[in-house]
Amino acid sequence: MKKIFSIITVLTVAAMIIPQSAQALTADELEVQIKDLSAQLSALQTRLSALLQGTTPTTTIEGIPAGFTFTKNLSLEMKDADVVNLKIVLAAENCLSGVANTNYFGSKTLKAVKCFQLKYKDAISEAAGYNIKASGFVGTGTRAKLNTLLGVLSLGTVCGNGTCETGETSSNCPADCP
Repeated sequence: MKKIFSIITVLTVAAMIIPQSAQALTADELEVQIKDLSAQLSALQTRLSALLQGTTPTTTIEGIPAGFTFTKNLSLEMKDADVVNLKIVLAAENCLSGVANTNYFGSKTLKAVKCFQLKYKDAISEAAGYNIKASGFVGTGTRAKLNTLLGVLSLGTVCGNGTCETGETSSNCPADCP
């Protein structure tokens, strides 16, 4: 248990110490970042508490299995079990009504994802590493926000590993993305 706590502490401190490119942020952008960081901190505290007690943290959205994480890209006309959970979150966020318990990503789901992406555009753009358009595609940034709502800890990108990963750009990770 101490090892897990130590790893989480080291990663948190490293994330704070790693320098990021200087840029002027507006008060609204800072407010969004503070809200996102507060949500991540709360999720981290919940997970740590659960780990110390030997339990699994529960999600905050009814119908989503405990410990579930969005890990796959999801898109129009796709059939996947994760689409069911996506629809549950979209309904909880008032972007979808009349949730059908199916694994099909149809036009109603597409419209609902676009609603979600517009609602959380800044947070999704930050997680994706670029300014997103509400396309309805559930990629890295959208999954990160979905997982934040589920209380899942996101460690973000790993800058400096030699690979330009999704969410990394030449401005936030010049070592990996020249």
